[in-house]
Amino acid sequence: MTDITKIFRAFIKAKQVSNDFNLGLNKRVKNTEKISTGFLSRAKLILNDIIKLKCILLESRTNYLSPSYLLTSTNKIMTDNQRLDFEYNIEKQIKQCRNDLEELKSSIGQICFQGQRRSHFELVCAYLERDLVECTKIYSEQKCLRYKRESERKKIGRLDNGDQRILLNIEKNNTRKKPNDLTDDKKPTTTTEIR
Repeated sequence: MTDITKIFRAFIKAKQVSNDFNLGLNKRVKNTEKISTGFLSRAKLILNDIIKLKCILLESRTNYLSPSYLLTSTNKIMTDNQRLDFEYNIEKQIKQCRNDLEELKSSIGQICFQGQRRSHFELVCAYLERDLVECTKIYSEQKCLRYKRESERKKIGRLDNGDQRILLNIEKNNTRKKPNDLTDDKKPTTTTEIR
């Protein structure tokens, strides 16, 4: 049997030296990790808000776009006041996410000035901004589609009313002409020749 105590002692000594060295590095890394984990936790909160907003928009799409005149007890269609409240709340959430994202972007300069970590934080912000723009695009498309449908419905309503008015005017004119035509037929016609 060989004596391994010397090797074991050397191994323990090397491990202690490396631990002491890593301990000094860990103190420096922990300070930056606290800052970066704060940054990333704020980024996760913003991302969760954006995801919730997108889910709300996609889930309430049919209720939001359906016209209010189809309102029945079985389906859950929004009234005009509910739509206005919905629009207000969505716009408020979008503005809040945008403000939080701007604060997050401005905090990058305070956390780190250059290097891979800064580029990582900038990419995180770019990803969040892309998601927010996509969410805003969904909302604006829904709102545009709703107003377009409403204007078409009103236009068709005006055309229907216009057609009814035209038909009523034609009927009134026909009823007016009939008594006049009879009186015109009873009048003797005189023709005068011009020489």
